[in-house]
Amino acid sequence: MPEPDPSDPEASEAHRQVYDPYAAPEPIDPFPKNPSVTHRSRDHSVAAEPWLNQTEFAPDANDVFGAYECPPALSPRLPALSPHELAEHSVWDEPATSSRLAGAPDPQAMTWFRYYLLQGSRTPPLLTWMITGVIVMLAGPLAIVGTLLNGLGGDAMVMMVILGPTIEEMLKIALPLWIVEKRPWLFSNGLQILVCALAGGVAFAAIENWVYLNVYIPDPSPALVAWRWSVCVALHVSCSAIAACGLIRVRNGMLRRGSQPQLNDGGPWIVAAIVVHGLYNLLAISLNDWF
Repeated sequence: MPEPDPSDPEASEAHRQVYDPYAAPEPIDPFPKNPSVTHRSRDHSVAAEPWLNQTEFAPDANDVFGAYECPPALSPRLPALSPHELAEHSVWDEPATSSRLAGAPDPQAMTWFRYYLLQGSRTPPLLTWMITGVIVMLAGPLAIVGTLLNGLGGDAMVMMVILGPTIEEMLKIALPLWIVEKRPWLFSNGLQILVCALAGGVAFAAIENWVYLNVYIPDPSPALVAWRWSVCVALHVSCSAIAACGLIRVRNGMLRRGSQPQLNDGGPWIVAAIVVHGLYNLLAISLNDWF
C-alpha cells in the first residue's frame, strides 16, 4: 500500500487514524450498514462492545416462540423432568437472580426452597420417623460394608490411621447425609439426624468388635475384650455424634439462608470426627503391646 502524501493533511490524518495504535479512534457505528467498511476501520475499543450500545429489540414476527418461551429443541424434554429436578436447577437460584441482587423472586416462581417447603407440608411427621427407623435398621448392613473395606490389604499404618477412619465415619452417616443433601424434608428435626448417626455408630462398633474378637483375634485377653466393648464403642458413638452435629449444621444453614443445603457448613465437623478416629487408632497401635 503506497504511503500517503505528507502534503495532504487529510491523508496523513487518515493514515494516523488507521495505523497509529496509540491514537484514539473516532466513534464508529459498531454495526455498520455499509459493507465496504473494512476491519481496520472499525472501533475496537471497549466502548464499541454490543452490550454497551443501546439497541432496540425487534422480535421476529415469524418466530412463534419469540423471546418468552423455550426453544423447540428443549420443550419436548421439559415434561420428562421431575418436579424435583426442575426445582433443583431453577433459574431463580442462580447467583445473578439472588434476592440480594434482584430482590425477591416472583410469587409464582418455583425456587428450590419453596419446593422444599411444599414437600415438607406434604410429608406427615409420622412418615419422617418411620424413615428414621428404617435408617436405624440399615445402619448394621452398612457397618458390615465398612468393616470389610477396613480389612482390605495395603499399608497397615495408612489404612488404620487415614483410610479406615475416613471410610468408617462416612459410611456411618451415609444415609442421613444423602437425605439432608437431597431430600431434607424427610427429616422434620435435627434429633432424627442424631438418632440415625448414633445408631450407625452403635451398629458399627458391635459388628467390628465381633469380627475382631472372633476372626482377627481368636483368643483375645479379658483386658482386650473389656477395652473393645467400652472404649471402642464409646469412640464410634462419639465420632458419629460429632459428624451428626455437622449434618445438623447443614440443615440449619439451609433453613437460615432459604437455599439448597451446603455441605461446607458441616464439613469441619465431619473432618473432626475422622481426625479423632484416626488419632485413636494411632494411639491404639502404640499401646498394642499392653494387651
